[in-house]
Amino acid sequence: MELVYNRTPNAPTGLAIDSCYTSCASPAAVRSGTPQIRATVSDPDGGVLRAEYEVFNSAGTTRLAASGSTVTGVSSGSARWWRIVPSAGGALPTGTYQWRARACDSWTCGAYSGWFVFEVVPDDLTLPTVSGNPYAEMSAGTWNGGPGQAGTFTFGPNGASNVTEYVYQLNGGNAVTVAAGT
Repeated sequence: MELVYNRTPNAPTGLAIDSCYTSCASPAAVRSGTPQIRATVSDPDGGVLRAEYEVFNSAGTTRLAASGSTVTGVSSGSARWWRIVPSAGGALPTGTYQWRARACDSWTCGAYSGWFVFEVVPDDLTLPTVSGNPYAEMSAGTWNGGPGQAGTFTFGPNGASNVTEYVYQLNGGNAVTVAAGT
């Protein structure tokens, strides 16, 4: 006699969204109407899972997009990105939305994650101006500076009057926040 058991996958954790610019945590603000989202899925039995994503309006009453069974082969304890493409096609218009995820194994699906709220605001903020010495923009076709050569950078508000800080990151390092005017 052989006994086969299956425990329900865990509710996903580590919810994230790309193309964010003021906050990447819920509630996030994103520039793209087709951002990518991800969640870490896991199962107490390990193995390979399917991640299912659902995107709703701000009230959580109308489902606008769903991954269905397209995000497969996700190892327990890992995450896989999925691009939001509304069922009607195109992109999500400016507005507030929420999404959630769940993990499924070959037999059953687990509980949904909590809601992740995000706002699509493609034209709300302008990118700051950035100038550097010796790292000037490569518009003339020549590279400036090099490995081990220090540089200074100046950020400007690019017409925005309510800038209080700038956040920058280099080559995947830690994000650094500086106050405007410093």
